[in-house]
Amino acid sequence: MSDYYDNTVASYDSQINSNQQRINECNNRIRELEDDIEELRRIKVKVIDVDNAVTIAVNNTSTKVTNLPSVIANPFSVLKLNYFSKILDVIQGIDRSNAKGGIDNATSKIDLKIREFQREIENLKYRITQCNSNINSLSRQKRNYIAVATVPKLTAQQTKAEPAISKTAQKTKTTTKKSKKK
Repeated sequence: MSDYYDNTVASYDSQINSNQQRINECNNRIRELEDDIEELRRIKVKVIDVDNAVTIAVNNTSTKVTNLPSVIANPFSVLKLNYFSKILDVIQGIDRSNAKGGIDNATSKIDLKIREFQREIENLKYRITQCNSNINSLSRQKRNYIAVATVPKLTAQQTKAEPAISKTAQKTKTTTKKSKKK
């Protein structure tokens, strides 16, 4: 490349640098989003693990509570069944259903956020592709501009002399053609 530099070349360099800066910003944002996605996936696994642990605990507790009345010898068996059925209602009832619904809702929101971040990453990758295309185009334009700008300029005398040279060359061609016909 030449050492030629003027305001036009400076403008090309500025635009190229601006596109490179946008690429760096996009890459940084992509890294942040990928980190966020990984964190969301870890959180989702923990939420699912907690839900599974609660389900196991509920099942184990339900089994123990169901078996408990047979262990206790009490003449008031109606009271026992009523008491233990209320315990089962607490363990397996509406509160557990609400909690389970909340966990399902949380995992759905996590999945939505992950998809949102993935779409943003795709948009950023598209912007990077556009910036790279701009850089290639600007670099090509800059090279062409420098190539044209650094071609030696013809002086006024050279441009006046050129038509005379062309007329002489044409006369020579015509004379050569006539010579061949004879």
